[in-house]
Amino acid sequence: MRRWNWPLCRYSHTGDGGSTVDTVMPIMSPFLDVGHTVYTDRFDITQPLTEQLLARNTQEVGTIQTNRRGLPPPFNAQKLKKRELISFQDGKVLALKWKDKRDVSMVSTIHDNSTCKVQRCGEREPLGKSISNIL
Repeated sequence: MRRWNWPLCRYSHTGDGGSTVDTVMPIMSPFLDVGHTVYTDRFDITQPLTEQLLARNTQEVGTIQTNRRGLPPPFNAQKLKKRELISFQDGKVLALKWKDKRDVSMVSTIHDNSTCKVQRCGEREPLGKSISNIL
């Protein structure tokens, strides 16, 4: 049985995006350079963190707030209809937003912007309409 000994980190928000990197990178240090994937929530995902994790052979997936620095300007401005998708890709980093009941935004370094048709029980129209943009 393996026991994890997690380091205790204090989070202090400075507003420059560096605090997330300073919090996540020490915790992840034993797992970097091995090919693992980090799953983050909308508060912890930032462009500097994504770049540093990619440089250390670590992938990242997570939801994101649309007003974050580093996202393409039309990302937040684009109004989507139900079941539409918009995506932007810069190298390995994919930012996408889709609408179901409300907008869902995410950033991923392991996914691409492909979609597939899904038939829900009782619905006639398959899901998967998309609007894609590659930067």
